[in-house]
Amino acid sequence: MKTALGDQVEYRLPVGDERLDLNPFLGKPIKLTFTEQIFCTHCGRKTKKSFDQGYCYPCFRSLAQCDTCIIKPEQCHFEEGTCREPDWARN
Repeated sequence: MKTALGDQVEYRLPVGDERLDLNPFLGKPIKLTFTEQIFCTHCGRKTKKSFDQGYCYPCFRSLAQCDTCIIKPEQCHFEEGTCREPDWARN
């Protein structure tokens, strides 16, 4: 699931090439059905396992957004100029 902070938090669920707006469903029951297929939320590659909220293993290993600084900001090395994705880190 993707989130964005605006006047209120926006929740979007990647479904194929689209992002389904979940805000209208907040507080309501929904049903999700697993289709026995897993696709990477970053590159779209079909994968047998999902890592760190929906990434395939190659993306999990290579993307800055999967680094431990997400949960341990004290380990972030953006200020040192060694971040793999500085544009992502700025956002």
